[in-house]
Amino acid sequence: MNSAADVFWEFTACIEPERVARLLSWRSFDEIIESLSDCEISAPYWEDAMSPHLKGCSRASFMLKVPADVYDGFFNAPAGYRGQFARSETDGERANRKVLDALLYRLIQVATTHRIANLHLVTTSLNAKQAKVWIDETEVEDQLTDPNLSIVFPIWEFNEPNGQGLRAPCGRLLEVKGGWVSPLGDEVINKFKNDRSRHINRTGDSK
Repeated sequence: MNSAADVFWEFTACIEPERVARLLSWRSFDEIIESLSDCEISAPYWEDAMSPHLKGCSRASFMLKVPADVYDGFFNAPAGYRGQFARSETDGERANRKVLDALLYRLIQVATTHRIANLHLVTTSLNAKQAKVWIDETEVEDQLTDPNLSIVFPIWEFNEPNGQGLRAPCGRLLEVKGGWVSPLGDEVINKFKNDRSRHINRTGDSK
């Protein structure tokens, strides 16, 4: 999709040179997606919305377990997921959808096996506009609050000094969250999450 040269950020001395070299060796986002294709998909669950404005809505949720180097490239490499959003909101949204489409068949297979919901509801949720991929922040909570910054990227520093977007956590777990679906099977937009792409573009962090 895009080369590492499209967006570039530097790493602080907190990141060892060998890891920096690995992060900068990813040639494109397509290469990262290919490395995600055989990830382990845990049993999914059907998540009920807690917010009053989404009353009655649910979404399909999945946990992906990936190799540590693939996780690192996906989240922390300039050619990775956040690097696509750093280029533009449109590029980021396109990259998000490309990951979901690459995994869609396997996700639906797993959902069918575990029967978390009607297949139509799961498919609608995964194809929804607000379906997304992100890291499991609970796995790397301590790293996201580390006082030492890992990434040097002026735009993110200016918009959110000391923000989580300037960290480069190491983990193994990614989350797929489908969009919200009503009991009737209709996609429901969460108006409070409409600026997610803009927030990642400006800060490197998901809102």
